[in-house]
Amino acid sequence: MTANKILHEWEDIQDDFRDCLLIGNGASIAVRGEFGYTYLFQEAISQGIINEDAEKVFQEFTEPESQPDFEHVLAMLATASRVNRVLSIQDEKTNITYENIRNGLIKAVTSIHPDHANVIDELEKAGNFASHFKSVVSLNYDLIFPWIRMLAKDKPPKIAFKDGFGAGGYFMDDWEKVKEPLHYRGENSVIMCYYPHGSLSFVTNEDNRVVKISADKAHEKNLLKTITNKWMEGYCVPLFVSEGTSPQKLNAIRRSAYLSEIYYRVLPNKVGSTLVIYGSPIQENDAHIFSALLTGRISDIAVSMYQPKDFESESDDIEKMLKKCAAGKSINIKFFNAESAGAWIY
Repeated sequence: MTANKILHEWEDIQDDFRDCLLIGNGASIAVRGEFGYTYLFQEAISQGIINEDAEKVFQEFTEPESQPDFEHVLAMLATASRVNRVLSIQDEKTNITYENIRNGLIKAVTSIHPDHANVIDELEKAGNFASHFKSVVSLNYDLIFPWIRMLAKDKPPKIAFKDGFGAGGYFMDDWEKVKEPLHYRGENSVIMCYYPHGSLSFVTNEDNRVVKISADKAHEKNLLKTITNKWMEGYCVPLFVSEGTSPQKLNAIRRSAYLSEIYYRVLPNKVGSTLVIYGSPIQENDAHIFSALLTGRISDIAVSMYQPKDFESESDDIEKMLKKCAAGKSINIKFFNAESAGAWIY
């Protein structure tokens, strides 16, 4: 246990932490409590929108003691359907099951996701907080951070949140070029955004390429509708890592070229030496993320805590987890009040 450990106010330590912000599910829950529905599968089951055949497929492709993975199951069904089509095998049941799961996912997501208009104030505040950093790593599947990026791009001074996706929504091979601000567009600075667990706005197409779904300026507030419409178009598998164990999440990351690029190349090498963790419980199910980050230059970490009942005990558990992920590397850890002035939406 660290001696004389204290819970700081964000404004007292913010100048020491400017490199990387990592946001977890707690950040989204702070915006709207609906995001407490972590498991989309449970939401779909509770609404009765996943049929018996679909449940059987989930059971077959879900490891014991881990959570169902929509992306993996949909991809497996889509592949089976393509094979059957190539071999001229009549198999209507596979297509029906695929559509049931896809439609169940759409209904579950739209049922828990708040409307843009209902969170605009929180988005503004969270955007101000995020603009403090050089890069942002989001572990969340929702649209809170994409909406923040949309708001920021037209606000002076113009800060561009960029993610390396270019024309046609495809991830660029030379994505690092976007780190430089385009002054002719009025950009004063660039903040890089990374999604190692994917996002609702990412899909994998039939060519196994990752595409980011965007809405034009007139429809940005309806981005969720644009996304769900895209999901309905033929073979288009949403790319986000569902809740589960750390090994299961890592397996999902390895299936995707984009997720692998972020996980293996960016997290250990591209995020600087200081890290702020906001809204993450820092538990075993995300150990792979913290291990990847701590492989690199990161030496100083600030962790948000929401009104801890037992600060000493809870902060000790977090320290143990992070030091385990650091694998013997020396790191300095501070804790700050998640609801202190200037932190996230506060």
